[in-house]
Amino acid sequence: MKRIHLLLALALALMTLVSCSGQTGTTAGSTTATTNNETEATTKATTVQTTTVETTTEETTTKETTTVVSTTKESSTKSTTVPAETSASETDKASTKPSTGKTDSTETVTAEDRENAAELGEWVSTLQNGKDMELGKIRYAITSITYDQDAILALIEGYNAKEENYRKVKAEIPADCSLRACEYEVIYEEDFPGYGDDGNVIYTPALSFGIASESGGGLDTTDGLSYIGLSVTDISPKVDQHLTGVAYKGLMVYMIPDKAAEQYYITLYYSDNDKKGNALSVYTYVLTEEIVVK
Repeated sequence: MKRIHLLLALALALMTLVSCSGQTGTTAGSTTATTNNETEATTKATTVQTTTVETTTEETTTKETTTVVSTTKESSTKSTTVPAETSASETDKASTKPSTGKTDSTETVTAEDRENAAELGEWVSTLQNGKDMELGKIRYAITSITYDQDAILALIEGYNAKEENYRKVKAEIPADCSLRACEYEVIYEEDFPGYGDDGNVIYTPALSFGIASESGGGLDTTDGLSYIGLSVTDISPKVDQHLTGVAYKGLMVYMIPDKAAEQYYITLYYSDNDKKGNALSVYTYVLTEEIVVK
């Protein structure tokens, strides 16, 4: 039976990246203050989870360990696995893949399914909630991806060193996982429902991205594991306010198992209602790297 590693994203006063491992009974992944995880299927399996969270302040250090065991009896997963080769272990890759140059903000794609996922550097048109939860138009593009582990850790250290970032990121990287860092840009359209006297102020322009696998469930690996709950941590620069119509540049980090056996996508969603008034989550997808298993 396939072993499943369940990853939790916990909103804490301090942002913590939880250590992960491919060993039985140990959690693999990272946590973030705001996550966007997409779960589209249940898997026939027994899930054993051990999560260790370390929260540090100037005065005390508290550790909490939670173990959860659950079993699902039915499977609704319709697997679509793409041939892929895990790129996490390829140390000879360039540390940063630059933007493809598609920066013309008038040319956008909707990218609302995996088959039509946006490419690196391609602008995506979608919606996000503004003032009073009113939906407004935005455009965003993920412009680069970095694999260099030392460089990514330096980015995290730089983020933690800034006093305005009161939530700190702790990265404990196991041997079977590696980090990614992606730069992105977002433009809130000029008619986006913002704040201020002119309605053109965005106080929190950073986006809350997530990770989705090709199959819609956990991210499967070649050694028979399935990683559930992989998440994205935003380490974008803080701003007092941002204006609509102007590009904001952000930065995110996340963790991927080295032996990934299927494609994953960076996702962004917004909440809406369908024609019957039922809650509806609308996703957009970006393919930041191609996973191929030989």
